[in-house]
Amino acid sequence: SQQFAIPVELAHKPREALMRACNEFVDFHVAHPAYVRLSLVDLATPEGGMEYIKRAAGGPFRANFRSGPLAPMHRRLAQLLTAGQRADEFRAVVPLDFYRLLKGALLVQLVFPDDQLLLARRSPLRVRRIKADIWDLAMLYLTPRTSTERGPQIAHELNDRIRIERSSGSRAT
Repeated sequence: SQQFAIPVELAHKPREALMRACNEFVDFHVAHPAYVRLSLVDLATPEGGMEYIKRAAGGPFRANFRSGPLAPMHRRLAQLLTAGQRADEFRAVVPLDFYRLLKGALLVQLVFPDDQLLLARRSPLRVRRIKADIWDLAMLYLTPRTSTERGPQIAHELNDRIRIERSSGSRAT
């Protein structure tokens, strides 16, 4: 739940704060191979995983956005993305979509074609490459689009998705 924390010195530098957070996101997963494996099991299991995974997460998956142990992380990520939008460094995105994109890409990088990064002997070069790849993916996703790239249509679709996401996230279950 400590992921995506914004250091005080980077509070007004969302791009730099996100880069640091992405690097720490990679470091966390590399340092905790059991967490990576549990994430993969959870994703591969219909309805969000086995009972012990739900207990470890503090309840149903959707509860993590409001009240579970990961709620502070999701709030910090949303605040960081909003700060980047206000600074015209990021386009408006649904924070959960961004998180899923990074998490999915990172999990695949860590276990495919092998899981050598999850073993005791890790390649520092490969970890640096993964950090660079995750950062490139984040920036490709967040970089504001030009008006020639279906601007009004994308903005309308995105605003609808954000509105739906916020309304479903604010309801109690």
